[in-house]
Amino acid sequence: MLSTFKLGETKYVKIKLINPDGLPFVIDKSLYKLEDEKGVIVSEGDALIEENTLRMRLTPKEKGKHKLTITFWILDTIRITSLIVLVG
Repeated sequence: MLSTFKLGETKYVKIKLINPDGLPFVIDKSLYKLEDEKGVIVSEGDALIEENTLRMRLTPKEKGKHKLTITFWILDTIRITSLIVLVG
């Protein structure tokens, strides 16, 4: 997955989670971290949980390719997903 920003923009990145079996679920907790190309964490915090959607407000401060990692908890499982954030 990919999200693009212009330097200086503040935007929300949203991730919608879907149960492949179509069953309802509750996200108990979610965290995110945004890392630059060197692996330095430039932003981190709690992702906002809106039913089955996770929302993060990001303001990347440098141009380049960043990695956004989202960790979330559903019942007794911990899931981790990542996406690329391009800042130009």
